[in-house]
Amino acid sequence: MLQFKQFIAPCVFFIAAGTAAQTQQAHNAPAAAQETANAAHDFPAGTAAKAKTPDPSAELKRATAKRAAEADAAKKSEVKKIASSSQREIQQKIFRSWQVPEGSAGLDARARIVLTDTGNVQSIVVMGAPNAAFKNSIEKAVRQAEPFAMPEDPGARRAARLIHIRFAAK
Repeated sequence: MLQFKQFIAPCVFFIAAGTAAQTQQAHNAPAAAQETANAAHDFPAGTAAKAKTPDPSAELKRATAKRAAEADAAKKSEVKKIASSSQREIQQKIFRSWQVPEGSAGLDARARIVLTDTGNVQSIVVMGAPNAAFKNSIEKAVRQAEPFAMPEDPGARRAARLIHIRFAAK
């Protein structure tokens, strides 16, 4: 039991000493604030600002990374815009060559067209065609319209190679 009391006694003293120190510190707070203000006058004007300034090389790296990310996003946006424009032109060329079969009013189908880098048709998949004549007319229109003009930019060309078109007879 004696050992237990020896363990508790220093802890109690530590807590009591801590409380007394906190009381003394709170009592001296105005004096400490005045000492801090006086110390600020003893240093040159730019010293405090220099201590808080982050590493210039880290700032440069962050700024460079941010500019690179913005440039990459702009490039991706431009590639997407070029590919989309190219796909619209291809779609219009196909529609101009499409001859809708007689008696097909109100019918529709979807086609997935994959092109090569040179603008030739690699594959055509017609989905949901109501009959063989409608399907054949779509395939014939795509084949007659090829070759297609492909974008110069490799990324835009890659994105423009896959085209989904809905064919709806009116």
